[in-house]
Amino acid sequence: FKLSRMPHQNEGEMLIISSLIESFVQRVLQGDLKTVQQDGTSLRIQGQELDLKTTLSLGQHTLRFKGVVDRTDVWSTSKGSTFRLVDYKTGNPVKQGTPIKDWGDLFGQETLPNKEGFQVFMYAWLAEKNNLGENKKLLPQLWFLRGATEPPPPKFRGEVLEDIRPLLPEFEERLRQSLERLSRLDRPFEPTQDLEACTYCAFRSICNR
Repeated sequence: FKLSRMPHQNEGEMLIISSLIESFVQRVLQGDLKTVQQDGTSLRIQGQELDLKTTLSLGQHTLRFKGVVDRTDVWSTSKGSTFRLVDYKTGNPVKQGTPIKDWGDLFGQETLPNKEGFQVFMYAWLAEKNNLGENKKLLPQLWFLRGATEPPPPKFRGEVLEDIRPLLPEFEERLRQSLERLSRLDRPFEPTQDLEACTYCAFRSICNR
């Protein structure tokens, strides 16, 4: 966690921010302690603020992707080792376990996308492209510090994910299809029929929605 003093912030604001950050740090440490107290379990921090980059060829173009993972670690139990990608969230928690109903939750054209679910898959895809955690299970997790004492595993099609690797080839293919669809010059952009998606859209005034 990073804390910088802004010119317009007074001492009272800084005290509130410092107290909030301290509570988040304590929650992380308590969660890690709870994890390692389980029989036969070990937890080893691998890195923090890790930059992940990769490219994807799309016709004559090469697209660049980048993500910054808050923390990577190796979680080992009697069932084997898991390479985890943990991203801390300080906002209000979404549903426990980052539930993803199906691929339409991430790439659907008529529904509001599951941005947390997309982030889970994107981080895992970037890690796979960077050869992280080879020979281990791969598990991205969002840790909402306001509501969870430890990061819950994501869920896909109602099942708790223990290893996301088997799903990554299909994720990449669907990502490619979505980008190809967006890049087609012969297909105009059309307003979504899901008005809920317009609620926080920065361009809704253009559509008069």
